[in-house]
Amino acid sequence: RDLGLFRAADGNIYLASAPAPELLALRDKLTVNVKRTNIGKKAKTYSLPATNSGACEILMDIDARKSKQIDLVLANNAGEKVVMAYDVAWHALSFDRRESGIVDFSQDFPAVTVSPTFEDNGKISLRIFIDKSSIEVFGNNGQFVMTNLVFPKNPYTALSISSTDGNAKIENLKIYSINE
Repeated sequence: RDLGLFRAADGNIYLASAPAPELLALRDKLTVNVKRTNIGKKAKTYSLPATNSGACEILMDIDARKSKQIDLVLANNAGEKVVMAYDVAWHALSFDRRESGIVDFSQDFPAVTVSPTFEDNGKISLRIFIDKSSIEVFGNNGQFVMTNLVFPKNPYTALSISSTDGNAKIENLKIYSINE
């Protein structure tokens, strides 16, 4: 990771943590490339790479100014899923791993974590890394970061995106497989 400082809309200075540029060398095949698409209540679903136990990188820009919430769902055929929700009014991204796979080894593991997005205009950029047992979400060039462990029985195979109460735009959605 590369660390830096930024001044948020609230006037305070915060630490940013962005993926190191060297991670670009891990990219393999571009498996999804969508320049622009509208998102509504009906989810749009994209396949995730199956190679390397489903390890991949997802990039996207979200314009949710005409929506209340954007839901990003990573799922597999076993019914396991992770739900990431961008709440526009609260300027927050939540990560729900309660149904992410094996969660019964600790009463504290099935949880929802929340991070402020530090934006004030309904737009965020996400860079998501999915590995066999972890998901890292970098937002707005590292202005917010979430890392969560997950233990799915099978790799996640699909990304579904939907909007609650309004429409949104997804721009520059790219999904790359990651080299072993």
